[in-house]
Amino acid sequence: MVTNALGFWAVWRLPRSGAFRPAVDARETARTLRSHLRNPRLLTVCVVGFLILFVLVSVFNTVTFRLAAAPYSLGSGPLGAVFTVYLLGVVVTPASAPLAARLGTARTLVVASGLSLLGLALTLLTALPVIVLGLAAASSGIFIAQAAAQSAVQQSVQGGRSLAGGLYNMTYYAGAAASVAAGLTYDAGGWRAVVGLCALALLAVAGLSTVVGRRLRRAEAAKSE
Repeated sequence: MVTNALGFWAVWRLPRSGAFRPAVDARETARTLRSHLRNPRLLTVCVVGFLILFVLVSVFNTVTFRLAAAPYSLGSGPLGAVFTVYLLGVVVTPASAPLAARLGTARTLVVASGLSLLGLALTLLTALPVIVLGLAAASSGIFIAQAAAQSAVQQSVQGGRSLAGGLYNMTYYAGAAASVAAGLTYDAGGWRAVVGLCALALLAVAGLSTVVGRRLRRAEAAKSE
């Protein structure tokens, strides 16, 4: 209740947007939506967003089963403390901007995927501190990837940016819903199977990001001609 009240207060205190102008013509909005749905760059980035949150939710929803079982047998308190690695997002997300400026959005996504893959690999080891370190690395990679993907959304469209962001968010959160597959995977094959599933998703992120990067470079080259 307190957090909800603080959230409403913060929204109320936000300054009015000086640049955003909402579309009031339903036909114009429909035309923009059709254009976005025919934009392969934007749709690819939306799939990347789906996979990003799929991995994050899959990992943290199922790792608790592993750590609650023997030989760790962690209780609810220590299991909850594992989620403090999320606080790394406060540091990692702002730091991703200079990385994206240096490498470009697509390469940043590839690097972030690699960091998350390394983190997942560490969780396959048995020492609890190493597992927590792996979770920290995996989540940090996801936070960097999310920031880069949001930037790629804006780079993929010429107009209707808020609608493009809405499409991305819809598919992004759909990834969380799809993470139910990770629970079924854990039941079938344990933690190693979940890691394998998430590794495939991260490899797909890296591959799709490479495709997005190529398309964005072609679009920039076409503009400069």
